[in-house]
Amino acid sequence: MRMEKKVIREYEMLRVILTMLVVLSHCQYYRILTPYGGVDFLHPGSGGLMMFRLLNLVCRMIYSFHMAAFIALSGALFRRSCERRPGMSFESLTVSKAKRLLIPFVTVTLFYVFPLKLAAGYWALSPDLLRDVSVGQLLLQGNTHLWFLPTLFFAFIVVFLLRRLRLPEWAILVLLLAAHAVSGWIPVNAVSYVFEYTVWFYTGFMFEACRERVNASPLKRNAVLAALLFLAVFAADRRFGSKLLHIPAGMLLSLLGMYLVYALSFRLSGTKLCGTRLYKGLLRNSFGLYLYSDPLNYIVLRIGAMCFGSWVFTTGAGVGMLFLLRFAVTLVGAYRVSERIRKFRIKYLV
Repeated sequence: MRMEKKVIREYEMLRVILTMLVVLSHCQYYRILTPYGGVDFLHPGSGGLMMFRLLNLVCRMIYSFHMAAFIALSGALFRRSCERRPGMSFESLTVSKAKRLLIPFVTVTLFYVFPLKLAAGYWALSPDLLRDVSVGQLLLQGNTHLWFLPTLFFAFIVVFLLRRLRLPEWAILVLLLAAHAVSGWIPVNAVSYVFEYTVWFYTGFMFEACRERVNASPLKRNAVLAALLFLAVFAADRRFGSKLLHIPAGMLLSLLGMYLVYALSFRLSGTKLCGTRLYKGLLRNSFGLYLYSDPLNYIVLRIGAMCFGSWVFTTGAGVGMLFLLRFAVTLVGAYRVSERIRKFRIKYLV
C-alpha cells in the first residue's frame, strides 16, 4: 500500500535556492578549454581586477557544495519514495529515472545546447565536430553543465542495488566514501562523476531519516558556527591545501555548505515568500532553469565581446556589469524557454 505523498516545504525552498546558486555560479567563467571544444574570453588583465577576484571567490564557495547539495536533495527524496513504495522494482525505477533524466539529457544536448554553443563559436576550431559533440557532450569527456543528469541516474541505480544487498547503512556509506576517494584517478568522466557524487546522494538519503530532529535543533546557532567553520576551512584549503588534504577539506566544505543552505531553506520555508508568484514560478520551473540557463552564457559572452570590446573584460565596472547581465539573461531566458515548453506540454523537458 502506498503512503500519501507529503510536500516538504523546506525541500522545495532548498531546490529553489540551489537552482539560483547554479545559475549564479555559471555566470563567472570566461575560459573553458577542452580537447572537445571551448571558448576563451579571458583577458590578461582580468585576473588582477578586484571585482573579478571577488566574484571568482564567491563562485568558488558556491561550487564547493552546491552540486553535492543538489544530489543529496535527490537522495533525501528517494528515501521518501522508498518509504511510500517499499516494493519498488529495479525495472520501474530504471524506466522512470531514464525518462526523467536521460531523455532530457540527450534531447536538450542535441537540440538546445549544441546549436547555442555552435553559434557562440564553441567548436570554431574543431577538426571533427561529430566526435567533439558525441564524446565531449554526450559522453561527458568535455564540458557540459548537463553532466548532473546521467550522474544522478546512475546514483539512483547504485544506491538501489546496494540496498538490495541488505547491507547496513554505515557499510554502504563506507563503500561510497571509498569510491569518492578514488574518483579523481578515474579518467572517464561518466564513471568518475558517479564515484564522486553517489556518496552525497546517500548522505541525503540518510539525512531524511533524521530531518525532523535536525529541524528541532537550534539551527540558527548551529548555522552561525557552521558558517565560521566553513570560512576557516575554505581559507585554509586555499592557503595550505595539498592533494592529500584537499579531499577531506572538500568533503567538509560540502557538508558545511549543505547544512548552511538547508538551515536557510528551513527558515525561509515558514515565511510569506512561499506564497509569492515569483517563488512559485521559480519552483515550478526549477528543472527548466537548470536545463536551459547555462548555454545562454556563451551567447552573452560572444555578444558582450562584440558590443563592448575589451572594456567589459578588463575593467571592474565591465566585469561587474557582465556578471549581472549574464545572470539576468540566463535566468529570464531559461525561465521563458521552460514556460514555453510547459505551455506546449512537452513531456520530460521541464
